[in-house]
Amino acid sequence: MAALKKYGAFPVALAALFFAVLLVFLAGTIRENKYTNETYGFSVAYPKTWKEVSGTGLGGEVLTLENADGKQISFAYANSLAEYSMQAPLDKRTSLKQALSYELTNIQEEQLGGEMAYVGDFENKGIAYIGKDIYVEHRGHIYSLLYETSLEGNTDVEKIVKSFRFLQ
Repeated sequence: MAALKKYGAFPVALAALFFAVLLVFLAGTIRENKYTNETYGFSVAYPKTWKEVSGTGLGGEVLTLENADGKQISFAYANSLAEYSMQAPLDKRTSLKQALSYELTNIQEEQLGGEMAYVGDFENKGIAYIGKDIYVEHRGHIYSLLYETSLEGNTDVEKIVKSFRFLQ
């Protein structure tokens, strides 16, 4: 009450608002985990309701996150475009976009981690998988984020993708 009498209502209300905003910010950061991989040079944040699970290691898989329903988003890495196991013949891998045209349909461009990325639909009839794939080239290395189309529009997945950052 002494502060109210001395300074008036406005500064006290402003201080209260500041602390309320600070608490909301801190609560938001507490609800997320952060994965950082120094070896492959990226980080990603994900909700506490998701967990890191062991991946298959196929195709350079580095990280797989899984939600409570068992749906997954995977992150993979390759040293170079020539090394990545795409369906494009080696002589057609002169650019990431060209190579992806052999593997993905409905390719769109968007930003990921500050770089131009390519988002497209992927289908593997052999294992009955239909997914959304995002590929980005950073400093000559190829990074991919893959998830089932059933997760399209999922706010958690959108937040995970938007949180993707390169360390350098």
